[in-house]
Amino acid sequence: MKHHFALVAFALLFLGCDSKSPGSKKGNDSERGNTNPSIPPQTSQEVIAPSPSLSVVTQVNSKAFNAYNIWRDGQQAEMLDYPQGWEQSSGVDTSPEDVFTVAMIKYWSNDPNYPRPIMGIPTEGASVVDDVLDYPIRDGKQLKLKFAAIANESMTHYKAAQYCKDLGLRLPTVRELFDYCAAGVKEPNYGPNFQLNYPSTARCWTPVVTMYWSASVVSNDREYAWVFEARKGYVNTWDRASTYGRVRCVGSL
Repeated sequence: MKHHFALVAFALLFLGCDSKSPGSKKGNDSERGNTNPSIPPQTSQEVIAPSPSLSVVTQVNSKAFNAYNIWRDGQQAEMLDYPQGWEQSSGVDTSPEDVFTVAMIKYWSNDPNYPRPIMGIPTEGASVVDDVLDYPIRDGKQLKLKFAAIANESMTHYKAAQYCKDLGLRLPTVRELFDYCAAGVKEPNYGPNFQLNYPSTARCWTPVVTMYWSASVVSNDREYAWVFEARKGYVNTWDRASTYGRVRCVGSL
């Protein structure tokens, strides 16, 4: 009988032990971090995803002669002046290709009967507003080129280069000059079917033959430079010593 009462007493003692004792699976709300019993305890913590960072757009330096190449191909060393000896008419290395020298084959058709001048098509996405040639964002890079007003006088290619330099500007490359004059022009159909019908509503059109100088010279004949012929709307080559070339410098906004 004594043993029976001892077991019962032990059982009552165990059931009445403090709920805070180790091993207890129960506890009050304050011990679970919830001081208001009417609010159910949180079973998980909400995770808020960080907002995506804004894309960084780098403005290509428009004063660099190879600005277009940097925009198109990636970061390169900026070329901020004409190469040494560039003003000479022959025998001068004005590398790299497509910046200061352009091969004839890139601009002329291979029609054996009539090798008429062509240029292909303007750079995709290029547009012009208020004389600013705007290239679309490409791999995080953007290029905007401001074309200055036409110089009051015509001049040789050599004088044109110095004229722009004195203004703190530069001559556009033939690609930039063509894009400026041809971007957004629906007619003519630039390419193999080019018909020399540059519309009179185009931004560079003139009623008489007008050649605009570019900074690009012909790779196999340094006495000639590339020009845009503004009456018929095509690129051609012209003697750098000609005094009849017109000038539109280009530079920063």
